[in-house]
Parts: sequence; C-alpha cells; structure tokens
Amino acid sequence: MSKSMKNSEILPEILLSRDVTKVFAMSGANNEELLSELEKCSQIELTIVKNEYNAIFMAMSVYLKTNKLAAVITTSGAAILNTLPAVAEAFTSQIPLLVIGGQIDQKMEGVGAFQDNSGRGNSIDVLEMFKPATISAARIERSEDFVSMIEESIDEAIIKRAPSVLLIPKNIVNAKCSKKVKNFKVLNSPIEKIDFEYQIDLIILGEELLHLKDKSKILSLIKELNCKVATTPLTKGLYDNKASNFIGVIGVMGNDSLLEELPKAKTILLLGTNWDVISRFEIENKLIDKNILSIGSVEHFIFCKTYKHYNFDSATYVDDNYSRKLTTLEYEEIDLSKEIYNWKGILHTIDAFIENDADLFIDAGNTGAQCVNHLSPRGLGSFHLSLGQGGMGNSFGSAIGCSTATKKRSYIFTGDGSFLINGLEIHTAVQKELPLAIFIFNNNSHGMCRVRENIFLGGQTQLNNFEQSNYAAGMKAMFPSILAYEVHNQDELLASLKKLNENEDKIIVININIQDTEVPPFRTFTKSKLEPKDELR
Repeated sequence: MSKSMKNSEILPEILLSRDVTKVFAMSGANNEELLSELEKCSQIELTIVKNEYNAIFMAMSVYLKTNKLAAVITTSGAAILNTLPAVAEAFTSQIPLLVIGGQIDQKMEGVGAFQDNSGRGNSIDVLEMFKPATISAARIERSEDFVSMIEESIDEAIIKRAPSVLLIPKNIVNAKCSKKVKNFKVLNSPIEKIDFEYQIDLIILGEELLHLKDKSKILSLIKELNCKVATTPLTKGLYDNKASNFIGVIGVMGNDSLLEELPKAKTILLLGTNWDVISRFEIENKLIDKNILSIGSVEHFIFCKTYKHYNFDSATYVDDNYSRKLTTLEYEEIDLSKEIYNWKGILHTIDAFIENDADLFIDAGNTGAQCVNHLSPRGLGSFHLSLGQGGMGNSFGSAIGCSTATKKRSYIFTGDGSFLINGLEIHTAVQKELPLAIFIFNNNSHGMCRVRENIFLGGQTQLNNFEQSNYAAGMKAMFPSILAYEVHNQDELLASLKKLNENEDKIIVININIQDTEVPPFRTFTKSKLEPKDELR
C-alpha cells in the first residue's frame, strides 16, 4: 500500500479480500470517488442502476445465485433513503449484502448543508432509520477506521446473513489510508449425521436452504430418506417440480395435492424453515396426530403427537460421497394450442418453453400466487418470490442481478401494477446487454387490490382500475433493440414464445392482456369461512 493512497483507492482491495466482485450503484456527489476507483478495477463488475431500490434486489439476487455477498453504493439524501424498504426485505429474507452510503463532508454537518443525513441540526438521522432493518449500521467518523469498519460490516453481514449499512463522509473517502487490508474466510460448520427415530414420510424444504452452495446436499438427504417432498413458497425452486415425489407448495398459496397427501404422512421433517404464517396457513391444525421433527429452523411450539428439534445448522447435513447430475427431463407431448387462454393455461404454455436450470423471478400478488401453482421449476435454476415484505416490482432488480452474475437469460413474471413501479429498470439490462424474458400480466389494474375490494368490500369503488396500456409497444418504442409483443390470445402467445426461443441473447417483453375476473389461488380467498387459527393477520 502506497503511503499516499487515499481511502477511496483501497476500497477495491477491501471488497476483493471478501470475494465481493459485484457492485451496484447510482452515482452522486458524495460517492463519485468510490465509483471511479471501482471502475478502474478489472476484477470488480460495477453496474450503474436507475433506482437504488432496485440495486438492493440486484445484490440480493447475486447472493441467491452465487452465495457471494454483493455491494450497493449510493450517495446521500434521497439516494440512501431509496434503499430502506429493500434493505428491510433483505433483512426479513436473511440475505447478506453491504450498503455504502456516501455522505457530505463532516464539517458541513448540522449547518443546513444539502442532503445532510447526520441527525445534527435540523437534519434527518438516517443511521437510526436503518438500525432496525440491518445487522450492522454504522458511520465512519475517523479516517483511520475506514478499512476496519468496512471489513467488519461485510464480515457481520456474511456471518449473520443480513444486510449491513455503512455511511462514509466525503472527507474520509478522500483522506489518506492508514491501515492494511486483512483477509477473511468463513469456516464451514462440522458435518453431522442424524439417526432419526422415525421413518420420514414427508420433508418440507424451507428458506434456510437458500444459503446452501450445493443442491446435491438436499438431494442426498431426500434420496436417503426416500420420502415425499414439499416446499415453502420461497423455496419452490429448490426441488425438481416434475419429480414423482414432489407434491407441491405449502401454505396460503399452496395447492390441494399437499392437503390430500398430508393425512397419509405419520412423520414430517421440517428442514430449515421458520414456519411463518404464510407457510403454515391451513396446515398447522392438521398436525395434531403427527410426529414433527425440525432441523435448522426456528423452534416453534407445534400442537402434534411428538415434536423434536435438532439444534444445529441444517446446511451441515450432507453425505459428501453422494452426487447427482440432473438430466434433461422428458415431457409428455401437449397440444399447447388447445390450452385455455386463462392464468393456468397461459402459465402452462410458458412453462413448456422454459429450459431446465432457468432462473425465474416472480412478483408478489396475483402473479405470485398463480406462478407458485402453475409453473414447474426444475434443475439448478432459481425460483424467487419476494415475500419478506411483499413489495411489488422486485423481480426486475432481482433478474438483472442474476443475469449480471450468470450472463444468462433470467425470467421475470410481473403484473402491470408492479411493472409501473420498477419496470423501467430494464434500461440497465439494455445498457449491459443482458438477456431477459419479461412477462407482464396486464389486467389494467392493481389486481390484488381489486380482488380484495371485490371479496371483502363488496366492490364498492373502482380505485384500482387503470386505463388500457400497451406495455410491450411502449417498451419497443423506447428501446428499439428489444423484442416486444402484445398478446391477446393463445395463438399470439405461442407465436411470441417461439420468438423467445429463437433469440436467447435478446431482451424480450411479452405483454399478456388478460381478464381481471380470476381470483388468485390464495386459500384465504377460496375458503367460505376462515377458522380463527387460519386467519392471516
């Protein structure tokens, strides 16, 4: 390290010491020196985004796909505030990442300077706002702490699986660096072997397993147990949905096949799930006569015949001698032209054109519920549904982050309401020439809000209805290099999907115009009367 090196110049070395090679940022007056130095580093890929909120989802997606932490760098003021709701999503979903917020010069704090976030004078204390949504939230006050505090912020995030936020004043960014970078390595937990007291009939795969680097660990366990498999909504993509022992997704978006299978199972293994309300809805009161075992999950009191919790990390359960290659699946020939042009038929048609190992990113709401039921991820791809805070439009940043990591096509399934929130982030994919397939389910409304209004409020208003919009045509006009199609029927859908397979390196937008009368498969909507234990609060 040169004696004259600035703190900004040492940042790439700090990030690389923690294997951080992906950074997402929007430039501003108080982070420009940091970005300038990162741009010079060939080992780090810097992506300039259009919205800091989306940058968080790009970083989250990099972790979900590669198990490597990514960083987000913002400037001060509204820029760092834009990340707060997305950071809350990462915290709830237990995804580690680092947010660095450039701040104004310390000598300007508390005197009415533009974008002062220090909490001094009449300014907002941004740090206090982030503390409840992070594992570590701090501000660097001394130049000599620059290296160590960034190292500690990353290390905390990795170890505790949560986001860290670090605010850095501009004068400290430009000060001389006084410390060397220390290397860091996460040690693997010891491998343990369990001898179960019962024959396992059903295993439910949970969200903790998203942190596994190798899916063969899960496959090894399932192979040994020789049992049926279900997943929580967040982990639908962890197991081949076409496998004969897969029986579906549990919880509020779950399907009937699980409820039909549940009475047959005497012993159920919960593997790495926090067993939240979304996951246990309509299931918990059916476990009274079951033996329940849980591994690596938060221990909840469950009304059942017997309950045993194994208090160690589920990710350590692995037979290292077992490995399996996922082979290409063979499908029954289906005449897709005869599929009905409704949610189920449309998604079955799209599913037939999606390759093994595809990475699928789904927005919450009507779209999320339909995709959980009617898409069948298989192979080693991701299936990510943003449910931590249930935000809309999160699929765009997530898919772009994934394609940044893989350089392969990612798939986006979104409603028109979600598209209106974050859809223009596809400009980042256009700039970086990243392949995306974007399916917009356009019912010209905030569909979930309209359904709730019809069911619970008697359809009293039309607040959530939109004017007709042609999103594919609009995107094509804005971005001539992309492919874009307006779809109104099954023939037009099939024609657009053929173009999808013929142009794997392109961005393609398919705006699927659908009726708004379908009630999504949320069990809260389909039950005539909710039992008190089953109500979502």
